[in-house]
Amino acid sequence: MEGDIQVLKPVKMKKFYLAVQRSHEVRTLEEIGRLGAVQLISERASIGEEPENLELYDGFIRMCERSRVLLDSLKALEEKFSPSSIKRTSESDSHTNLSTKSAKLSDEDIRRYIAFYEKKIDQLANQIGLLIKDIEEFNTMGNHLTLLKDSGIDIRNIGDHRFIFVKVGIINNVFLPKLEEFLRDFKVIYETKGVGPRESILFVAALTEYEQNVEKALSLLNFNEFKFPSDLPSDPNTALKKVRGIIDDKFKEAYSVENELREIFSELDAKRGYVSFLKEARSSLLRTKNFCIVQGWIPEHSTKDLETSVSKLTEGVLYLTLEDPRGDEEVPVELSNRGLLKNFELLTTARGVPDYRDIDPTLIFAVLFPVMYGWMFGDVGDGLIILVWGFLFYRMRKSFIGLSKRAINRLGIIMMTGGISAMIFGVFYGSFFLFEFKPLILRPTDSFYTIVGVSLLFGVLQIGFALTLNVVKNVSEGEIREAIFSGKGLIGLIYYIIGVILAYRLILGGIQLGAFLSPENEPLTFGAVIMLVLVFLAPILKGLGKKDLKVSDRLTDGFGEFIETVLSFITNSMSYIRLAAFAIAHGVLAGFAVTLGASLGIIPSLIIVNIMVVIIEGFAAGIQSIRLIFYEFSTKFFKGGGIRFNPIKLPIE
Repeated sequence: MEGDIQVLKPVKMKKFYLAVQRSHEVRTLEEIGRLGAVQLISERASIGEEPENLELYDGFIRMCERSRVLLDSLKALEEKFSPSSIKRTSESDSHTNLSTKSAKLSDEDIRRYIAFYEKKIDQLANQIGLLIKDIEEFNTMGNHLTLLKDSGIDIRNIGDHRFIFVKVGIINNVFLPKLEEFLRDFKVIYETKGVGPRESILFVAALTEYEQNVEKALSLLNFNEFKFPSDLPSDPNTALKKVRGIIDDKFKEAYSVENELREIFSELDAKRGYVSFLKEARSSLLRTKNFCIVQGWIPEHSTKDLETSVSKLTEGVLYLTLEDPRGDEEVPVELSNRGLLKNFELLTTARGVPDYRDIDPTLIFAVLFPVMYGWMFGDVGDGLIILVWGFLFYRMRKSFIGLSKRAINRLGIIMMTGGISAMIFGVFYGSFFLFEFKPLILRPTDSFYTIVGVSLLFGVLQIGFALTLNVVKNVSEGEIREAIFSGKGLIGLIYYIIGVILAYRLILGGIQLGAFLSPENEPLTFGAVIMLVLVFLAPILKGLGKKDLKVSDRLTDGFGEFIETVLSFITNSMSYIRLAAFAIAHGVLAGFAVTLGASLGIIPSLIIVNIMVVIIEGFAAGIQSIRLIFYEFSTKFFKGGGIRFNPIKLPIE
């Protein structure tokens, strides 16, 4: 297996077709699932028989999902309204846990489960709906009673009396100025009392003959009237106790329903994984009268395992053929990185999943990121903080800041490598928690031109390497014209090398534009112009011999590529100055800490500034390192747009 791993390339994949007798169908699919190295092709040909029982599997999965949704609705209700006086049982306290392993069952078993549980879930759903409605209504009633109690209003005074009617409710404060205008024709007595920044309680009394008119006016003011059952005690305190008791009883009923529903969900969820497996696997099958055919993708190193396991199951009665991917096929991608490199796939996939024929830049990213991070953030002490911080992320056992546990753990490893690199560069620069000691190589603030020059040289080498990778990749794919004539191909690489030499000589010559035409530089200048002309004509040169060649469109494309080549090479190269800028800024902050120490004391000053440096500069150095490898570097050869390899797996022991 290890011998098949390619450097800087995804794992080699094979397309397979496997035919077995229909009597071995389920067991063959299970064997493929146990292998965990096969991605089935879901697009079925319009031949053979249709898959069986897919609707049955869908029904089971929907039933399981419905029970989970009902549990979530109960949980949301309890979080919103549950009284502190009612304690949940330990069973209710535990949140729904999805099974990682699943029990095996037959199609007949699935039918029995659906027949047994579907009606029960319907009944519980109706019961939950009524409970939610009642609890919300009684909770609102309790809030209204609390307002009445605080306002000193007796419930028996509210409602219709012999000659008058009385209404109490909530009105938005924005409508208060309209009250007099709306009610002045109806001989109304009213009073308001603020109960919040936006609402007031409104007490209205009027003759019975005006009731309909008053109700119409109040409705225009969005008046929310308090209404209570006739059997509720007239005293607000007594009524409030009764309502709270009813809410408690409703929640006791809700907890009982929740426990019953949780048992059903646990029973269904224990089988859901296997049912989902059957649905996915069988929906990809082709069938004839006597055989079933499975087709999919498998890593080349796992083909022997597939053949051996299925051959043993079927006693050698099978047909298996393997094919290499065609040039136009979309092939799922499994990255070949192992060990420490596996963690840096987090950076690669953030940039995009490599295409099957693309270069996998994980190894390169794993080298460049720590180097550039340490280059910008060289400090032994602050690097140690990043190392410890990364270790805590690596040991974290739950999701955080929207990232899964696995992503956080991988981010922790990346941070640890960055911290170690920062410590190494801290020795080179002579910095420990901004306290300066004798540098092993140089101090950035004392060697401005040196570190800027080395940073630019590092960027030039990176970009040249990226262009070389693009040439090699296109040649390996048989795209010879693209490898030669593209602005990111051979002529682009030659132009870049010539441009770097000319720029270096121009700087040495005092940045005189006439230096381009000096005798020693004239051949280089002429060569650069020739390369740019070829870049401009590249779309035409790449399209020679093709029937659909449109010169005008190709010239437009060539002009765009010409401009991009001229500008991007300059701006991309200059972007690497940020390596020096951050390193120098770190040294400047060390001087700031010393200056601040004159008023605060050196120790408090160093503590405050180092906290700022770790949080702000440590984060910024990581962002800038990622930016350089994502845009200035990998855009020269990396396309992305690949499909992750997602093998089907059997979720049972």
